[in-house]
Amino acid sequence: MSLNWKEIDAVIAEWDLEGSRLKRIRQPDYSRIILEFSSPGASSAVVLVIKPPNVRIHLLSGALPKALPRPPRFSAVIKSRLEGLKLERVFQYGCDRIVRFVFLADDGRLFLDAKLWGNAPNIILAREDGGTSVVIDAFSRRPGRGEAPGELWPPENIGKRGNAQGRQFSLRELPGEGSWNSRVENYYRRLEREQNSQAMYNLWERYLELRESYLVHKARSLSENVSRFSLQSGDALWGEICMANLHLVKKGDLFLEAEDWTTGGTVRIPLKANLTPAENARYYFNRQKRAARALERLKKDEQIVQDDLKDVRSLLQKLKDFALEAGDAKEGGSEEVGSKYDCAKDGGGSKGGFSEDGTKDGAKEGDFSKAGGSEGIARGKNAAEEHVAGASDSVRLLFSGPPPAEVSGRGWLNSGGASGSERSLSESGGKKYGLNLPGLWVFKPPYTIAVGRSAAESDTLLRKWAKGNDTWLHLRGRPGAHVFIRAPKGKSIPLEILLDAGNLALSCSQKNKLEESSMHYTQVKYLRRLKKGKTGAVIPTQEKNLHIKKDNVRLQALRELAGLQKE
Repeated sequence: MSLNWKEIDAVIAEWDLEGSRLKRIRQPDYSRIILEFSSPGASSAVVLVIKPPNVRIHLLSGALPKALPRPPRFSAVIKSRLEGLKLERVFQYGCDRIVRFVFLADDGRLFLDAKLWGNAPNIILAREDGGTSVVIDAFSRRPGRGEAPGELWPPENIGKRGNAQGRQFSLRELPGEGSWNSRVENYYRRLEREQNSQAMYNLWERYLELRESYLVHKARSLSENVSRFSLQSGDALWGEICMANLHLVKKGDLFLEAEDWTTGGTVRIPLKANLTPAENARYYFNRQKRAARALERLKKDEQIVQDDLKDVRSLLQKLKDFALEAGDAKEGGSEEVGSKYDCAKDGGGSKGGFSEDGTKDGAKEGDFSKAGGSEGIARGKNAAEEHVAGASDSVRLLFSGPPPAEVSGRGWLNSGGASGSERSLSESGGKKYGLNLPGLWVFKPPYTIAVGRSAAESDTLLRKWAKGNDTWLHLRGRPGAHVFIRAPKGKSIPLEILLDAGNLALSCSQKNKLEESSMHYTQVKYLRRLKKGKTGAVIPTQEKNLHIKKDNVRLQALRELAGLQKE
């Protein structure tokens, strides 16, 4: 729940910010703004959180989270207007949970108001206009509430309604020691970790249940196909009977009744009226061969699906058992085991894990040559089984990030591999889990990177896997690996993924032995294949440039994940 007005007063009472200057404004995500104040010999950081239900304001301790690469609209406005100004005063409007920061500017006072209402929080920048103030901009523009540029602010009844319509409020008994600000900070940090853990549990539970449902349906479909092709496995006998009784068959006949020497009885064989007797015999010989090949593939696929289904059910049970263990530990007052289930406590080097301040952290990527890639570069089935069978720490690491974006079709579960972390499929892994494609595969949810390490691999990936909106990357003016990046619909490729792809292109282009190179990238739909050209040769258009320096630390990290030694 959000802070009540008395708790907000207690937070502000511990501040000593009047007279300090607003050094910097940073926005680490889309629900928080941090104000960094400095004064001679001291500095402080105030965080404004407007994400229900944990709306709050308090001082921040420790290292501050990184700001977004590009400031959003409101953040850019207040940075241009407020940074460097002197704070005159900070106070709460009566009992209305609106905290006003008053700044002295050359042309009058500027106000930054944090509206800390649990159901409609907002941050509003206003300027002094006579005896009133006028909104310059708002974090969330709401004209119906008077929270839009040009509106008068605050409304007339703000600060004049008494003790919140007569309701009684008091300071909660928050755990821990130290100042009220530090207890508020620690309380909400722990609360958000628990909420993140529960949300992550729900995502994984839904993912595994959907995956289980898909695999059950797939197993049923494969079983039906096995039964159908099994009936055709005896077609060679029908072909032999047709060949032995060609003299009894005329073109246009629909059936052949002849002796079945394997049983001593009579068999009735359907014929195609448009085929000659000999062609009908060849038809049954060919159908038997096709059925034999299909049965071989289907039985392999059936075994793979059964193995996947077993692993999914094992993971689902492990997830539920561990959730119960964490819940029991929490009820028993033990924070040690409960924190192990807490995905936010420690990302565990996993991509998509959350650190304590809510920012993402992740392990760095690694290096793979063609030989190394065939070994697999991330946790595969063996590692998954090790995690599933391991202690609670291993399970926490296994579920430390969100599940893969694709829950069906491509077999991305990897038999329960470390889905929150970087994950890859080697050439054999790609074939095993339904891709049936060559190349080096790296899965970093929700992005997929496929590398064609040779002309043949690149050509196959381009023709059989790549889609028009996928991104293609290649060394500029040099032969080398083709790298394809697939992102979820509506998402752009972040710089980190481009750097991964660029380092992959360098490390997989062994003939060049380059430490750095210029590259170009574009969408697959802007590639044109050369008629009668070399295999894999394409001409890109609308490409963009990228210069990559080989990052050995980044590359070696993934090699270590795979248990590969540095060459």
